[in-house]
Amino acid sequence: NDGMSDATRASLTEGHARVPLSSWRCSRTVAYLRRERPALAERFVMTGCPVVYDRPLLDGEPFRRTEGHVAVTVTERDDFDARETAVLQFVAGRFRHSRRSLVLHQNWSPPTRWELFRHRWLPQSPERLDRWQRLRRTAVRLGFRVVCPPDADAAIAFYRGVDAHVGSRLHAHLLCLSRATRSWLVPVDGRSVGIAEDFGFPLCQPHELAAAMDFDFETVRERARRHHAEMRRFLATLPT
Repeated sequence: NDGMSDATRASLTEGHARVPLSSWRCSRTVAYLRRERPALAERFVMTGCPVVYDRPLLDGEPFRRTEGHVAVTVTERDDFDARETAVLQFVAGRFRHSRRSLVLHQNWSPPTRWELFRHRWLPQSPERLDRWQRLRRTAVRLGFRVVCPPDADAAIAFYRGVDAHVGSRLHAHLLCLSRATRSWLVPVDGRSVGIAEDFGFPLCQPHELAAAMDFDFETVRERARRHHAEMRRFLATLPT
């Protein structure tokens, strides 16, 4: 954040001796690169993240309004307990008649089937659980099914059956948007700020989610179509 190292500058120079353009996911990143390596400024292209570009979004498929199945993603890193618990509580209240899934992208302290049974049916002292188990216990008791996709393909297949997403996983958010599935992102750190600015979607703290439920996702579609042109420009320079 303070500045680019000499080794990184050398790596960028070497890379652009081999390719004419490079792809970057947000305007903030491109601005940083252009400031640090002005000689390469015109070769840094803001393409956005490729995850967001799929036919339902780009071709105009309406954002689905159904709420049969709602997925929540969590980021169990640093001081996550209060944030992620608040998201689970909001979704359980707002989508009380929906099927609800808690999706674990990074499966810390992996749950066993017996553990999830205990969370639902047996009294248990929270002090005997680790932080990840306590969060899962909260989810199960709020009516969530815990889902642990074994790989990326399984996760993508799972999200095809989701009607809406709320949570702190940026790439689950982008994947859902690409499928014209409504999704609300809860920020964990600064990594989502630039891409949110470029694609026009809100970043919502848990207490702000209720006010964001009526967000017009057509803003995201218009921005995605615009940035997709830059992605195509970048792809055209790659060897076939």
